[in-house]
Amino acid sequence: MNKVVVVDALCGQGKTESVIEMMQKDVEGKFLYVTPYLSECHRVAGTSYDVEDEYKKPLLDLEGNYIYSEDSRLKDFKFKHPDDSFGRKGKSLCSLLSDGENVVSTHALFTELGSNAIEAAKDYTLIIDESVNVYTQDGRHKTISDARAKKIIYLDDDGITLRFDRSEFGTATPEHPDTAKGSLYESIAAQCDLGQLLLIKKKTVVWEMSADLLSNFKKVIICTYMFEGSEMSVYLKKKGIKYSVKKLEGAKTAKDVAHLIEVMDDNKLNAVGATGKLSSSAFAHKDKKEVLSETMRRNLQNVFTNKWKAKADDRLWTCFVTNKKTIGGEKYLNQFLSYNYKATNDYMNVHHVAFLIDVHTNPNIVEASEINSNSLMDQELYAVSSLIQFVFRSAVRKGEPIKLYLPSLRMRELLERWKQGEFDE
Repeated sequence: MNKVVVVDALCGQGKTESVIEMMQKDVEGKFLYVTPYLSECHRVAGTSYDVEDEYKKPLLDLEGNYIYSEDSRLKDFKFKHPDDSFGRKGKSLCSLLSDGENVVSTHALFTELGSNAIEAAKDYTLIIDESVNVYTQDGRHKTISDARAKKIIYLDDDGITLRFDRSEFGTATPEHPDTAKGSLYESIAAQCDLGQLLLIKKKTVVWEMSADLLSNFKKVIICTYMFEGSEMSVYLKKKGIKYSVKKLEGAKTAKDVAHLIEVMDDNKLNAVGATGKLSSSAFAHKDKKEVLSETMRRNLQNVFTNKWKAKADDRLWTCFVTNKKTIGGEKYLNQFLSYNYKATNDYMNVHHVAFLIDVHTNPNIVEASEINSNSLMDQELYAVSSLIQFVFRSAVRKGEPIKLYLPSLRMRELLERWKQGEFDE
């Protein structure tokens, strides 16, 4: 039996509910529940927060204890939130695991876990709501480049993995055996120890999640849709971590909901989206980006205001983050949502959606995921799963019809294939 199980079902079909039921039956188990956002952490734990608190800290009673909602089905599990009591939430998360507490965490915090969490993980079932980012292009290139020039960081024999040489960095003492601790390089050194930093094409650093951490959990459950199109699927295959896929009985499929998504059929408005014209590289092209962004700005306004006459609280749109101000202006910025935003129900009342891009995986991440691997990234599946995840933030999630402006020809073709059930097979 594979200890990694993927619960794969269309958005809104009860994946979270099925996992909650599983936890309720395992009263002796220990759980780490990982979800993208703090608000979802509170929903699962049954805790609450002050809506004006940007950090969303859990509310406490007069004795300093969490206040759990009586309506929460998991209130008896006393889930805890990592805090900054140790200076960093990452250390708090490790401490909670070591103490055997049930814990909720965000994706971002979970991926910071290091080797000190590996021992505690063996007693836990890890539940991941939506697949986590197992690869990230690292923004510390200059720091790492400078360290390589000083020979503090070097390439392993595989020519890809970066390692940290503490003996080059300083002289260890009994009081300070780890010369990197407390320095600018502390986190980099720890990630090098785990083999998490990869040098791609001799110039770009990509962070890769530690397989040792993931494989040390007693059991791992991943709740998502179209998992085979995710970076995490390729990652697990690369690392030799076997997984099984579980389909929810009675869950709806693409064919069941395809009729709810009405795609705008307008040759003039879709002309901008010929193959390759709405990719990230097209929007970044120095000679074309201004014209392209201006065209999309006019199209977005035309669609929302003239074609649909959609009210402000009934519209949702996306593009690449770097272009959102140019395209959205002041008028539409409040209705913008990043295209890879998942696991939120905040837009379930929206019936007018604009998806203005052609999605491709970052080529450096593709390179990192395919090195020493027999499994390749499925770009089509990745693109259509990104689109469906975004579309299902809207009212289609609760079975109501929506209108979709999708100017990219490639994305429209992929959506049509999805509607025909090709990607559910």
